[in-house]
Amino acid sequence: MSSHRRLWQIHPPEKTRNARLPRVLVIGAGMAGLVAARILHDSGFPVIVLEARNRPGGRIWTDTSTGIPCDLGATWIHGLKNNPLKLWCDRIGVRYAIWPRRDPLFYEHKRIVGAFNQLLIELGQKAFKGSIKALGIIARLHGRHLIGLNGDTPLSTIFAQIQRGNNLPEHLRRFIYWCKGIVEAIEGGPLQNISLREWNPLEYCQKSAIIPQGMSILIDDALNDLQIEYNQVVKRIFYGSGGVRVETNKETWEGEVALITVPLGVLQRHTITFDPPLPMEKIKAIETIGYGNGFVLDKIVIRFQKRFWTQNGDRMGWLPDCEANRGKFSFWIDHDPAGIEPVLGGYASSDWAARADVEKSDDEMCHASWETLNEMFGPGVPKPENYVISRWLQDPYARGAYSYGSLKSTKHHREILAEPVINRLYFAGEACHPTHYGTVHGALETGEKAAQKIHNDFCGCNTVIATMPWHM
Repeated sequence: MSSHRRLWQIHPPEKTRNARLPRVLVIGAGMAGLVAARILHDSGFPVIVLEARNRPGGRIWTDTSTGIPCDLGATWIHGLKNNPLKLWCDRIGVRYAIWPRRDPLFYEHKRIVGAFNQLLIELGQKAFKGSIKALGIIARLHGRHLIGLNGDTPLSTIFAQIQRGNNLPEHLRRFIYWCKGIVEAIEGGPLQNISLREWNPLEYCQKSAIIPQGMSILIDDALNDLQIEYNQVVKRIFYGSGGVRVETNKETWEGEVALITVPLGVLQRHTITFDPPLPMEKIKAIETIGYGNGFVLDKIVIRFQKRFWTQNGDRMGWLPDCEANRGKFSFWIDHDPAGIEPVLGGYASSDWAARADVEKSDDEMCHASWETLNEMFGPGVPKPENYVISRWLQDPYARGAYSYGSLKSTKHHREILAEPVINRLYFAGEACHPTHYGTVHGALETGEKAAQKIHNDFCGCNTVIATMPWHM
């Protein structure tokens, strides 16, 4: 059966053929919202999706303005083993490619300074004592938690320990700047706010993949037959025992249940008013989980007239010249695994990206990225033919990239965020996942879980079959 005809049911249709199921208003057409909406719709629930943007996907945004599909938001299937995104692709015949395939190569003035593993080993040798002490801090912290004790420390402590008392060569000092920037980019927050307790560097070693057609192809598959109302900016949500009423910038929508899947940054900005106010425990969870805090991961995708980088450079890096520039487009990926199209993607993170997101124009951002490429490959780098930039911090419907494990937050805060309120308000999204937050598959799993919860609360029958493509 083709994908667009297959139903994502969580029970046989005859179970609810004559039942009156509640109307569900889904707020947000990102991965979590669409997965939940599709499951509920295909299971017989009347569903309306309200989306503030003029497109679906949320922080999944596949752009084609540079001539090939490029993801400006969520890009990777993180970890292929048992990943529902990978299983989904397999089920509907979507091709994915393990990417990148090699260690990052660092360039300066047309020459390769070194590869990541090479520089990491050299740093371990030169800063041996500091590295051992850093490992000791990690071991003691996890040991405390294994025996039930509390405590945490910021991830910045590890880098401070490695740097302390070491007269490192310049290229290794610059390598540390790069490592700080890339860790902040991966984790989604500033080092001084990231929880060392929740940090798992082993995740960096797992195989990941990209979808050459773009992540939006999965969004398109989830859209099947759904009613989505675009340009609906939610302002106020009324809820009570009688149901819910959602006021947007355009009109008012009524239903029995609302599923809120907007990014955590939107909830933290209080741009949506809840009446009555959310429980204090949930408000505390919203405020405690790490998100934004003057940090962002942005991306520029540039098309050039020709390829000027080496064929074996699917990941390329620039060793920042100072601490303040550690997030200044210091990481680049080749956007065409086939090695044909002259399209590069550069990442900006850390304090530099947060300032640039707000203060710099698109042309200034592009020029800054071009300056970095000139540092890497020499002054002969051609001018960009065209480019596109993400600005997630300024985006009123995102207010940042994704959530992270902060010093103050725990798994418990994410569980509270995901809890329903009087069985009228339900919540889903990557920030609700206790472990896989900050990932697309984490968002997917919370959407599926919310749909199952709504089904169990209102349907009155057990979940007996699962036909979602990642379960088959």
